[in-house]
Amino acid sequence: MTQDKPPTCAARDFIVRPFQPSDTPNIHALLVECLVSAPDSVRNAALGRSFISFARYTACGLGLLLLPRWDLDQFHLPVGGVAICLISMALFLVERRSITATFLSECKTAQNTDLADIAAFYKVSLGDPSERNRPQILGPSGFWVAALESKGETSQVVGCLGLDCHRRADELRGELRRMFVSRHYRRHGIGFRLLSEVISHARGFTTLPMTMELETSELQLAAQSLYKKHGFSVVGTRVIPMGRLSPLSMFRFCRTLQTVDTAPNGWSN
Repeated sequence: MTQDKPPTCAARDFIVRPFQPSDTPNIHALLVECLVSAPDSVRNAALGRSFISFARYTACGLGLLLLPRWDLDQFHLPVGGVAICLISMALFLVERRSITATFLSECKTAQNTDLADIAAFYKVSLGDPSERNRPQILGPSGFWVAALESKGETSQVVGCLGLDCHRRADELRGELRRMFVSRHYRRHGIGFRLLSEVISHARGFTTLPMTMELETSELQLAAQSLYKKHGFSVVGTRVIPMGRLSPLSMFRFCRTLQTVDTAPNGWSN
């Protein structure tokens, strides 16, 4: 699990390796941390910029402006000002719960689909446990983690990234999924190393033209910058509901990889 007070580590202390089954709890924890619980999570970013937050503060201010001086003899407050304040606060709380429910639902969906059995979904070969073989990525799809490895063979996962590949006619398409880096270990180049590893791996496994795609939200500015540095560009936008009054724009990024002359495991054309 992620730590509250992690040790100070340099980028060279991390390794990027294929997923192994013991990583699953840490990956699920990273999912919740990055989407919901961390101070800089996507959920908290959404709460901070939601339309209803702005409306709530505006309405409260309007309500206060409508409050004249109290009549100390009658201890009377105008109904209009109080009503505006209370209604705006109620709307804010409802919208907050709705946004939180959206991201909790996303976590549950991920844990019940591709992150339920990561090795099977992303086609990671686990080898023979009796022979202590380490997992291997044998095809273009795969799932990688950035981990702190100790001498006692324990591993703390602090980042992850998956690649789900499918062949369509004369083209291979790869979807980058589940890019997460623990907030305690950001700015160590972990995301950059994960993405570089996955791109290098994918390029070596096919002679077909390969299109890599991913989707990220308008709130994830650091992720957008990372993808652009790796040659991805925005090819589409869609808007999804997030709460009742807070739509969220999702950006579709795409990059075409150059082909290589040879590819292992029958993935050539």
